[in-house]
Amino acid sequence: MDKLPKITNDFKKYIEEKAKIGNYSIKFGELKILVFPYVFPPKSVFSQSSQTLIKSFGNLSGQTVLDLGTGTGIQALCAAKAGATKVIASDIEKNALNCARKNIKINKLQDIIEVIESDLFEKIPKVGFDLIIANLPIIDFNEPNPKFHSLSDPNYRLHINLFQNAAKYLNRNGKIRLIHANLEGNKAFKKLENLASNNAYIYDILEESRALGYIWRNYCFKLK
Repeated sequence: MDKLPKITNDFKKYIEEKAKIGNYSIKFGELKILVFPYVFPPKSVFSQSSQTLIKSFGNLSGQTVLDLGTGTGIQALCAAKAGATKVIASDIEKNALNCARKNIKINKLQDIIEVIESDLFEKIPKVGFDLIIANLPIIDFNEPNPKFHSLSDPNYRLHINLFQNAAKYLNRNGKIRLIHANLEGNKAFKKLENLASNNAYIYDILEESRALGYIWRNYCFKLK
């Protein structure tokens, strides 16, 4: 993609303004979440993906969960609160990792959630996850500013890595959950669905909604 959509540029400005404040706290249900500067904020008018995904977790009692790109740790925390017995929260950004560790400690979930620095699956143990949460950047764009790498996936590298390698980390009935939107036009959905299909995944669209001028889909993928 040669040019970012307005929603992404507006989100970058929002993140930049929030960064001037320094660390700030939000409430997400019963959780207290501390947001470090430039870590993806899980609760704002722009954060449709995080909020939609979390609200659809349901009961994860007894499940083992992998949260790829954990950011503040919000998805890992919500998975633990939904009943998961073991959660691995991973990210490649040290600032995000420190933020997630702080939030796990604040919410007293250290016994359930382990934080690992990893470039997607690079350092993740193959323990047979019941669920992989992959709230990946939606835009195929080469973002030059590393502060905003959480918003872009140049050449779809992360998505390709996810679908090519996730099967090694899922148990027999394991699932992948992610949110996608047509920020790049309707071809965006077909691009994602074809990538999944080409790697032997089938999918359900659990929810489709309209917000901020775009369509947002809550996907659940599983192996054929």
